[in-house]
Amino acid sequence: MSESQLITKVNVEEDVKFGQFSNAFRVVEEVGPDCFLDFMIYSEDAQEATVVSRVRVRRVFLDSIRKTLSAAIEEFPAKGLSDTEAIALRKDGEPVH
Repeated sequence: MSESQLITKVNVEEDVKFGQFSNAFRVVEEVGPDCFLDFMIYSEDAQEATVVSRVRVRRVFLDSIRKTLSAAIEEFPAKGLSDTEAIALRKDGEPVH
């Protein structure tokens, strides 16, 4: 991606304006240059995850996606919680929902 600051008009359709809730995601390998990003709702009690959205992306973009996500959030373990129960916070300290 270029270092220049581009201004792009982004349209958000009415049916996706508020998004879908997701608390987990996974990368699903596919034959060829693509893979899927599955966004899921995970329930620890039920030991089950339900896919709420699936996006096909080029595998070569996964590193850029990972870097962008890493730059946008930091994970801090909450007091008394294990590392696997860490709370994700944005760089400004606000929790990620």
